[in-house]
Amino acid sequence: MKRLDSNTLAAVAATVTAVAALVVAVWDNVQSRDYNRISVRPYLVVEAQRETDSTRDHGEYVVSNQGVGPAVIRDIRLGLAGAGAAAETAEDWAELADEIRALGYTITGWTDLAAGRPVGVDHTIPLFSFYIERAGGDTEGGGAPLGPGRDVQDLFDALRVEIDYASVYGDEFTTGTINSR
Repeated sequence: MKRLDSNTLAAVAATVTAVAALVVAVWDNVQSRDYNRISVRPYLVVEAQRETDSTRDHGEYVVSNQGVGPAVIRDIRLGLAGAGAAAETAEDWAELADEIRALGYTITGWTDLAAGRPVGVDHTIPLFSFYIERAGGDTEGGGAPLGPGRDVQDLFDALRVEIDYASVYGDEFTTGTINSR
């Protein structure tokens, strides 16, 4: 068997070191790219907010970006569960407005989220606000909502909001309400 001279050993050691350095550099690049994606990841949350005063029961859906990067809206889907019927589905609030009004609620405003709309970090957008009149006049005395036993929670339970959104890198996510119906 032939002995390796010092030049050959040095060349083999240099080659192994260069390959190891290349592997470490590629791995570091992959880790940096993953970190960059995570460092700008949005996190949208759809929240139902309720407030009651002496004459009205107010409700509002808001969407807020609680992540560390901007979100880009891709799509929004809305649903309204009927009494024993399949849920009505819509792409904007105007399509559901008449059904919501027919249930006895007064709509005070909405925002249609168009595809491509950005939602910045720590930014909150009111999606839909409404109220229902209360009978009786005082909340401490248990003034009941008008209509067939309806209150804001009934509409919160019936409404479904799902939002598809993406990060600036194009990673896609979905958020929405979780309802009991």
